[in-house]
Amino acid sequence: MKNSIHKSYDELPLFLNAKMVAQVLGVSASSGYELMHDPDFPTLRVGSRMVVPKEQFIAMGKHPYERRWRIMLCFPYQRDARSFRFPLPNRIWTHHLRYPTFSVLAYLHYRRHRGFPSKATPEELTDTLNLKSSMISPILEELVQQGHITSDMVPVSTNEKFFSLPDEVFHLNLGCAAIAIYAFLLYRENRKTYRCTPSYKTIGQAIGASNNTVRKHVLELEAAGLISTDHTVVIDASGRKRNGNLRYTIHPIQNAVELHHQRQLAALDAAVEQQRVKKRLAASARKRGRAG
Repeated sequence: MKNSIHKSYDELPLFLNAKMVAQVLGVSASSGYELMHDPDFPTLRVGSRMVVPKEQFIAMGKHPYERRWRIMLCFPYQRDARSFRFPLPNRIWTHHLRYPTFSVLAYLHYRRHRGFPSKATPEELTDTLNLKSSMISPILEELVQQGHITSDMVPVSTNEKFFSLPDEVFHLNLGCAAIAIYAFLLYRENRKTYRCTPSYKTIGQAIGASNNTVRKHVLELEAAGLISTDHTVVIDASGRKRNGNLRYTIHPIQNAVELHHQRQLAALDAAVEQQRVKKRLAASARKRGRAG
């Protein structure tokens, strides 16, 4: 969950890029980039860059917090998240991509499926996936060499079996490891029970992560409301019980979106109240100064 880093319109530059839009609204970088591609958003294209004029951005609301309320309530959370999914080929798991590489490839598939007119910039990948800028170029080179994408960063599509991921996975402020783990669980889940029981080791081998890393980001997914876990028990050959793998239950994506939305609104309420308190204190201090 993110808070706006701008408290006044005066702080804003004349033109805002997608990263600045996301920072002002206090939403994920991916939401900022998707918003810039929305036909109703006042985006200007300057060569390959997309910006929005400050005055038109301000016109969307009289106050930064009002504007954030309006955007958060109508984009992208108002849509039915169950209907917004994109496909990933099953063979993606045969290449044993490490989770930063996997998350970049998944994001490029998402952009392609959504029909974004321009290709992703390194800055967009860095902001959206919380990756270091120095990692982007080697990752893209690896994906090109393995035939996953073209030199223009377009995923190579083939007519084969696939599983799908919800678009909102890029709007919940998840790290790239959590995104990769979530994708693997969706790939492995039973389509009737929405459950699966891969071990930490199995998940780690699939995404190139240690058991500790997997454990850490499973907790992140639970906190986000995407999954829940419970312990299983197995009986060995001697008839004794021992702990088995965790059993993962995949929850409807809409639940996680609504939870994320509620947390953002709670943070917004807290920020607004904090601003009100500061104003009252400042006004009180001015009165005391005049009285003195």
